[in-house]
Amino acid sequence: MDPLLNEKEAAMFMNVSVQLLRKMRANGTGPEHIKLAKCVRYSSDDIGRYISSQRSSRVAVRNGQNGPIQ
Repeated sequence: MDPLLNEKEAAMFMNVSVQLLRKMRANGTGPEHIKLAKCVRYSSDDIGRYISSQRSSRVAVRNGQNGPIQ
């Protein structure tokens, strides 16, 4: 098992605020978490899986042309 991260460490790993991470957890939209007594912990493997699941393969279209929006 990989080391567990606290909220601050997990938020830094994901490059989001602790507040956003808490909102995601409350809404059930964030990475899986572990609750040990009153402590919330995150597995870096679970965070990695969550980030991978959020990838988008959509291509933006502007002025009828495929490619990045400039």
